[in-house]
Amino acid sequence: DKSPLFMVHPAGGFVYHYLPIARKLESERSLIGLQYSGQHHYKSVEEMAFHYVHEIYKIQNHGPYLLGGHSFGGLVAYEMAKQLLIQGKELLGLVFLD
Repeated sequence: DKSPLFMVHPAGGFVYHYLPIARKLESERSLIGLQYSGQHHYKSVEEMAFHYVHEIYKIQNHGPYLLGGHSFGGLVAYEMAKQLLIQGKELLGLVFLD
């Protein structure tokens, strides 16, 4: 019943290194990794964030939202948070790992 933690992939595009965090959190909340599929070629961080925001709406259609990312993923998560706030959505938190 808690909002999941959405973690954006780092520059390599993979989310496998979030597994230890997911295992630690599994009794507290879900961790959902946003992994780059290679299907889209984004022109900007803003465009990537826009796409990922709409992807998380498929899983969680209302806030509060909890976002995070490692390295480049933190930058994308930050932009996602900005876009959510502009849309009037509630943000629970933003986690940066580096």
